This record gives sequence, C-alpha cells and structure tokens, in this order.
Amino acid sequence: MSFLTPAFLFGVLAAALPVALHLIGRRPALRVVFPAVRLLKRAPAQETRRRRLRELLLLAVRVATVVLLAVAFARPYLVRAVTPPRASAVVVAVDRSFSMSAPGSFARALSRARNIVARTPFGAPVGLVAFDDGAEVMVKPSQDRSAVQAALDRLKPGYGATSYGTALARAADSLGSSRGRVVVITDLQQGGWDRRDVAIPDGIDVEVEDVGGPSSNLSVANLQRADGGLTAVVRNSGAAGRTGRAKLTIGGQVRGLVPFSLDGGAAREIAFPGGPPATGEATVEINDPNGYQADNKTYALLDPPDPPWLLVITGEGDLSRGAFYLDRALAVDNGSLFRVETEQAARFSSHATTVPLQECSGLVLLGTRGLTDQAIQAIERFVTAGGGLLVPIDDQVSASALAPVFGGRLAVSFEALSSSADAGLLTADLRHPIFRSIEAGAFAGARFERVARIGLPRATVLARFANGQPAILEQRRGAGRVLVFLSDLSNRWNDLPLQPAFLPLVHQMARYLAGGRLPAREFLVSSVPADVEHRPGVVSTRGPDAAGRARRIVVNVDPRESDVRRMTAAEFEQVIARSRGSAGAAADARQSEQQQGLWRLAVAAVVGLLLTEGLLGVRSASSRGHI
Repeated sequence: MSFLTPAFLFGVLAAALPVALHLIGRRPALRVVFPAVRLLKRAPAQETRRRRLRELLLLAVRVATVVLLAVAFARPYLVRAVTPPRASAVVVAVDRSFSMSAPGSFARALSRARNIVARTPFGAPVGLVAFDDGAEVMVKPSQDRSAVQAALDRLKPGYGATSYGTALARAADSLGSSRGRVVVITDLQQGGWDRRDVAIPDGIDVEVEDVGGPSSNLSVANLQRADGGLTAVVRNSGAAGRTGRAKLTIGGQVRGLVPFSLDGGAAREIAFPGGPPATGEATVEINDPNGYQADNKTYALLDPPDPPWLLVITGEGDLSRGAFYLDRALAVDNGSLFRVETEQAARFSSHATTVPLQECSGLVLLGTRGLTDQAIQAIERFVTAGGGLLVPIDDQVSASALAPVFGGRLAVSFEALSSSADAGLLTADLRHPIFRSIEAGAFAGARFERVARIGLPRATVLARFANGQPAILEQRRGAGRVLVFLSDLSNRWNDLPLQPAFLPLVHQMARYLAGGRLPAREFLVSSVPADVEHRPGVVSTRGPDAAGRARRIVVNVDPRESDVRRMTAAEFEQVIARSRGSAGAAADARQSEQQQGLWRLAVAAVVGLLLTEGLLGVRSASSRGHI
C-alpha cells in the first residue's frame, strides 16, 4: 500500500492523546470501611474486571479513530504491478509551428506522417494531432486511415510557437485509458520544452521523428517609435554572417529601405529616418527565403494608445448633473485623455453580469441607490481582480451597502466643520502617485463644510483635513485598490472643485485607478483575444466598452520561435524519461488512488468507530454512577 499525501500520516501521532488521557484518568480504587455489612445488601456489585475491559475497549476505539482519520487524509491506494499490454494505437503528432515553414521542412513532416500511417499494422487505431503552442486533435484514434490522410492533406504550418508538452498531453488524452504510441514529427527546436512540462503515463511510448531545419534564420521584431522616427530590431540566429535590406511600409506605401549586415548570432537596431504619421499601421519586412517565413515581417500600430476607460456609476445616470465638475475635469482635451461612460446604478444592476468590467480601466461610484447585491458583488470581483475604484463618501453613497467591497461593515458618520481653520486639506504623502506634479500646499485654500468619518480597515491615509481627520484613504483589496474621498466632489460640501489643483488631482486619480488595466493592443499569436484569428497583422476586435465598439490591435509572432538552435533526438527522449520519473509517476498514483477510493472506506470506518465510542462512553458513564 502507498499514500498520495503521506505527510498526513504524521497525524497518527495524535493517537497518543487518548492514551495519555486514559492513563491520567486512572484512579486507584478507594478502600471504604463500613460499620455494618448489612448496609451493602441492597447495593449492586460493581464488576471491576468488566469495567476495566470496557475502558480498554473504549481506548482502543478512540486510538483507531485517530489513526484511520489520518490514513483517510493521506489518500491510500494499492500499488499494482501490472505489465502494460503491447502498444497498439498510434497517434501521430505533427509540428505546425512557424519554424516548420522553412523550405522543405513541412513537406518532409507530411511525408513521414504518411509513411507512419501506412506502416501501422492493420487493425491498430490511428489518430492525428497538430500542434504549435496549442494542440488540436484532427482525428481521434480509429480504424479510418483515409480520415487521417485527408487531414494531413489539409495541414499547413501556422504562426504559433512550439510546445512539446502541450502536444504530448493532448495526444495522451486522445488515447484515453488505452495503451499506445505517440510519434512526434518535428524539427526538434530547442525552445519547445520551455513552455510546459507534461506527465506521460507509463503505458504510452513516445518516439520522435526529426525532419531537420535551416542552419540560419533572419527575423525582424520590436517595431516602435523612437527619436521622431521608427526603429526595428533584426536578428541573425545562424552562425554565418548575413546581409540584407529592411523595408518600411506605412499605409501600403514604401517609406524606407535600409541595408544591414549582421555577424552570426548578432542583432542590430535599424532606424528609419523621417517622422511617421500620427496614425495608421507600419510594417517592416526582410527577405530571407531560406529561413522561417513568418518572422520576416513585423507590424506596429501608429495610432496613439487608447485612453483609459472609466465607468462612472451615478444615482441619476447623468454625470453632468450629479457631478458637473468631475465631468468637466475628465472631459478636458475633448476627452482624449480618458474615455468616460456613465451608467445609472439601477441600470448597471440590471446587467451587472454582462458589463465587461474585466476590461474596464477604472470605476467611479457616485451613487449606490438602485445597486443590487449582485451588482455590488460584481464590483467586488472587479476590484479584487486588479481594478481601481474611487468612492466619494457623501449622502448619495451608502457605505454599509458597500461592505463586501471594503471587506467588512463600516460605521460612517457625517460632521459639519464650522471653523475655517479646520477646513483645509493637507497631503500626508506627497510621494504617492495621485499627488504627482501637484505642489505641496496646493489644497490649503480649499474649504470643507461637511465631511465624513469612517473606520476603514487596513487603510492608508493619503491626505488629511486641517483638523487632522483623514480626508483621502487608500485600501488594497486583492490585486486592486480603492480610493475613498471623505466628502463629495460636486461642490456641495466643499469648494475643492473650484481650486486649480482639482483638475490634476482628478487626472492623477484616474490614471492611478487605471494602473495596469489599460486595454492591451499588442499581442502574440498565442495570446490573441477570442474573436481574433491566430495570425500576425493589424486587425480589429471588439472594444472594451459596453457598446462593443471595435478597436484595432497588433498581432506578431513569438520571437523565441525564430531561434534555429535544435536538440537531438536523444536529448528529447531524456526529457521524456525525466518526465516519466517524476510527474508521470505522480499522475499514475493520482489515477490509481481516484479509481480505488480507499479513503472512503477509511472514513466509513471512522464513522462506525465514532458510533461505537458513543455507545461505550454512555455505558461506561452509567456504570460509574452505581455505588
């Protein structure tokens, strides 16, 4: 017998506790001298031996209960020495990463695959898996050889990187519980094992077919603006020196041809002079007919980055009425700094599960009237997942309703400030990002007539009122952050919106809330959004706002796949052997334990012993009550 989690067996040591309690509880029999024996005629005789036997049995039951409970948590299973049957089913895994786009590589891979299918003995199931950084079962193992041949005819190299672990895991899944053989047909690129380890069951044999690859490859990557122009990086991953020309195209027109010369294994940054347009798409391309084809071109979007998208939830649904000054501050520069959308609290609650908060940059909550528990839970998930939230505490916001967001119920009170000396605002930490570019004392002239008091757990004070009370608090919730302003932002309880520092404060708060949640617009082929095809280029995808407006993104290939360094078949098999020795054995152990379920028997025995212990305990207690 073996155990899936043997560390729980240390719990057996707890069996010493009932033994110790039994020994401590033993009391020597007291000798009682009676003046007259006749007084004992009607007293029932206590059978000492039977009582001791019952107590020993009770001790054994308690010890067995603790031991079985520890064994159940250790997840026992029986190790069966089973000789796996001879491999029968065959799954052919064909590498279709873009490193297979070198001249002749993929044609050799298809030829090897067809030969393997033809050589497989009649009656043995044959399947097909195509892989790059993902893996797809093209044909499940079956007797239909024509389906496999037809699928091979449709295969072409794609634009993904290589991941052998993904391919082997998918191939093993397609075999299911049956034993078989997986043949990996690839160029044995060295970086293919860097992305995922895999557990390979012992009953599955793995073979590798090496189709070879080029000895050198030129690639171009990292196209971006720099010093008024555009720069790109060209790499030579081969051993010999190479020369060539990099061509810059913007909007379909050639804007530059720059020659380059690279030593073996070297990289060079190429600058294209001249200012590029403010918008559009750019492409840098090189000619490398003997290397990988997908990395001969890289793309960039010249459009300025999308502004942070702020969703403002109000009680009325009209930001210009509920918070006129906040609306004007966010709309500066014709809204080019921030994209602001307003949602009434009740309307937000009606579709809280469909609003794409996961793509929102920041959230401003100006009113809670109409917010349902479901909507508040959606806001909590948004914050803990890394989102930013700004909450001014005034008579429009119920802090008690937001208890899940703050991590507990809050006691809130409001106070009128009568003294002008106590009404100013002082920054407590000028190094904080929300006070960046704001001078010390910039808020000293602000006057507050009404403020809130709140006990926010685990909060940091960023600013205080002149009387020392907290004015701006920050609370970390999960991966996100919450800013709490203990007054309003609509010029009702204070004149802060009339101060010159109000505009930069609102902008810095908005940028801080956005944090790292700005909409991404540069992707690798392996990480594109769900509605985008897995190929490089400049494409349109669904926007991050509730209306689903389209936005443009850039997709490029993974530069790690451009490396021509390769491993040998022996090195590949060594990785497989190491995987079998560790992760593979662990997977087999988990599978055996799940199939046998011996822990359930141990738990059932524990329940039975607890019932027995209860009955014996009652009997023992009643016997002690006799005189």
